Amino acid sequence: MFSIEIVTPLHDREPWRLANLLASLTPQIREVGQSSMVVVASGSTPEILDDYRAIANQYETTLCSFRDPRGFNVSRSRNCGAKLAPPSRFIWFLDVDMLVPPGFLALLRRKLEQEPTAYWLPSYAYLPRKAAGGELSVSQLGRLFQRKWTSVGPAYGHCAVERSWFHQVRGFDESFRGWGEEDLDLWHRAQRCGREVRVLEAPLLLHQWHPPQPRPFLTLNVARSLAGRALARNPRQWGTLYGPHTEARDPDSSFTG
Repeated sequence: MFSIEIVTPLHDREPWRLANLLASLTPQIREVGQSSMVVVASGSTPEILDDYRAIANQYETTLCSFRDPRGFNVSRSRNCGAKLAPPSRFIWFLDVDMLVPPGFLALLRRKLEQEPTAYWLPSYAYLPRKAAGGELSVSQLGRLFQRKWTSVGPAYGHCAVERSWFHQVRGFDESFRGWGEEDLDLWHRAQRCGREVRVLEAPLLLHQWHPPQPRPFLTLNVARSLAGRALARNPRQWGTLYGPHTEARDPDSSFTG
C-alpha cells in the first residue's frame, strides 16, 4: 500500500504548468517512496490532452481524462482522482499551479505519520507575473526555491488527509458548481468531525502566476458553504467518471477505463 497518493485536477490549463509541477515533485516521489500521483484532466480539448499525455509519460505519472456532461466541477475531478488512486493511507490534493519545494513531500509524510488524524494544510506564496510564462528548467526552479517569498497563508484546496476519513464523508461536495468554496466546506467538515487543523508554515509551496479566473458560481457556492448540512455529502456513487477513458502510464497498471 502507498503511504501518500497525490491527486491533481486540471481543466484546459497550459501544459507547461503541469510540466513545472511534475519537474518539482516527481524527484521527491522517487526519493520518498511509497508515494504515487494521479492527474485528472476534466473536459480538456484533444489538442491539450495530447500535450498532457506527453508530459505525464515523460514523468511516469498516471493521467486520467474524462468529460463531464454537467460541466467542469473541481470537486468531482478531485473525487474521481481519489477513487481511481491506488490504495494509500493518505491523500494529498494539489493543484496544477503549484510548485513543490525540495524536501516538502518527505516533511509532509513525517507530519502525517506523527498526527494521522489531523487535517494538514501547506502554506504558499504567490509568484509575480515575471516569474511565470513557460516551462522552467531545473536551475530556474532551484533559483525560485532559494529566494525568500512572503506567505499569503494556508492553501485550503491542497489538504492532506486520511483516505479512510475522506471516503467516510464522501469527499468534496459535488453540488458546488465550477470551483470555489468547496475546499473551505471540506475544512469545516473536518473541524466538525473533531479533526485538528495543522498548517505547515514552511517551506512554502509556490503558486505559478495566472490572470484572475472567472468564478460565475461563487455567490451560489458561498451560500451553499454557509448552510449547515450533513457531514457526508454526495450520493453513493460519488466520484464517478463520466467520459470516454482512463489512461495509465503503462499497460500493467491496475487502473481501468
